[in-house]
Amino acid sequence: MTTESETQRSLGRLEGKLDMILADQEQARFARQHQMEKSEAIERRLDATDQKLSSVTDRFNEAAPIISDIKRWKERFIGAQMLIAGVFVAIGGGIALLWKWLAVKVGMQ
Repeated sequence: MTTESETQRSLGRLEGKLDMILADQEQARFARQHQMEKSEAIERRLDATDQKLSSVTDRFNEAAPIISDIKRWKERFIGAQMLIAGVFVAIGGGIALLWKWLAVKVGMQ
């Protein structure tokens, strides 16, 4: 037969174990809540990033034709510069040829 003090000790140990289980459950609940909060914050940031990316993509799609026009005009400008340089080289060569021809006619050479 168990005495009353042994029964009380057993009940005390059982109560201590139950308190530990309840404390563990409370810690687990707090950890789950913390993880959920972090997950929700990450989800909100991801949504905001998606919205910004969508906005940037829309702006880029609007600007793409303008950018291609600018590139075409830049290429045309470079071509025009090359044409003008070629014309001036031809004019310079023509002047040099004319000068030499005049020098030969006048007898300077």
